[in-house]
Formats: sequence, C-alpha cells, structure tokens
Amino acid sequence: MVQRSAIDGPLSWRQAGTIFAEELLQLLHEKVRVRPTSFHGGLFIGRDFHTISDHSDVVCAALQGNVSQDHLDPYERAWYIWNRVRRTMNRAVIITVDESARFRGDTAVMVTLLKRSFPWLSISPKLHILMCHAPDFLECFGSIGLYGEQGLEAWHGRYGQNAVQYAGATELERAADFMRAMALAREAGADVLARHSPRRRPSKTGARKEAKVGDKRRRENKPQQPVCHAETLKTLTERKQWATAVAREWTTTIGAFLESTRAAIV
Repeated sequence: MVQRSAIDGPLSWRQAGTIFAEELLQLLHEKVRVRPTSFHGGLFIGRDFHTISDHSDVVCAALQGNVSQDHLDPYERAWYIWNRVRRTMNRAVIITVDESARFRGDTAVMVTLLKRSFPWLSISPKLHILMCHAPDFLECFGSIGLYGEQGLEAWHGRYGQNAVQYAGATELERAADFMRAMALAREAGADVLARHSPRRRPSKTGARKEAKVGDKRRRENKPQQPVCHAETLKTLTERKQWATAVAREWTTTIGAFLESTRAAIV
C-alpha cells in the first residue's frame, strides 16, 4: 500500500485503504465478535483489544495478498511478541525474575522491530514507556497489573456493592471502615482465594465438549436471533465512517513519511 501511494498518489491509496479497513472491521465483527463503540470515541474498548490479540492470526490472514511478505513477516512477529508482553503486563500477580528479564527483552525487540520494519511508524509516548520504563517498574515493584487501572476499578466496584454494610456519617468514613475491614481480612492472595472462592465439581471426561457436529451448543447450530433492520443500517454506517477516518489518518501518516523521504534524498 505504501508503494502504491508513492506511485499512484495519496488518493488511490486512501481508496484502497478504506476498502480494506471496511473488510477488516467486518472480519473483526463476524470472526472475533468485536466492534468499535460510539461511547469510546469510535474505538475499541480495552477488553476488545485483548480479544483481538487472542485472534491476531485472523488479522494476519486478512493481510495476505494485500501487503508484501517483507512487511507481513515482521508484522506477525510483532503480534507474537506483543501477546507475550501483554500477558506479563496485565496479570495482577508478582512476576518471577526470569519472566521479568524476558519482558525487558521482548519490549525492546518489539519496538525495535516495528520501527525498523515500518519506518513511518511514530514512537508514541506509550511505546516509549513500554520499552524504556515499564521493565524498570516491573523489576522494582514486581508487577504492573497489580498497580493498573483495572485493579482500582475492581476495588471501586467492590466498595460500591458493600459500602452500605459500613456505618459512617460521610462517604469518607464509610470508605475508611471498608479499607480497615479489608486490611484486617488480609490480602486476597492465592491462598486466601483458594479457601473462599466457589468450587465446582469436576465434570466427567468429555461431558462438556462440543464434540458432535450437530451439537446445539455450537454457534453455527444455534437458532439465529431476529435481525433489526435499523440496527444493521446503523452498524454499516458506523463501519464506513470508521474505515474512512482510519484511511484518512493512514494517508496523512504515509504522506508525511514520503515527503520527508523525498526531502532527505534531495
């Protein structure tokens, strides 16, 4: 696509990019079951990014035939490294020393690979933090997921469900009583959770497997839900708007890269 932009011009590249973006978004909706949300600025929400990462092979397969193999190979490699990085970064546990050392190596390799293979890619503040500061934070504190926003949101939700059980004239007093009770109850470590978490009796071997082709638990065998025509039209409209916006951003980025390349040659 970059070569086509250099030969045919930005307009041709934007048209090709818009078509591919629509196809990619449809693929993510049908195969991965995710789509952008309007309340999140037309982007994917956090857990959708994890779902897309788990199905990164679907995205890579969609690129075959649309990009050169020289670009596809490092792209697939970057997905492989990123899937290891995010699992270490998002787990709310104390990370071992060996895994912490591998995390440092993976972040450096991934960012370097992206910049070397895709020179028009800008190193954003988040990529800079991931490569230069996240490994130091992990080695210093032993975890990143324990200090992430997800953990704070989980505590906030737990407080919202249990605040009425704690007496207090003000919200601050109730929060203090809640935190005091949590401190007395000890940290919710693996040994504590093992004693208090609900347990299910193990099922028989193969009892819950969708082994048969006609099993009604399979998605293809479930009865289709009625389709709302208005919702379908809205989804298609939002999909085209998203694809157009993404292609416009791509064109701006690639155009600036090509202009800088020409200026350097001259």
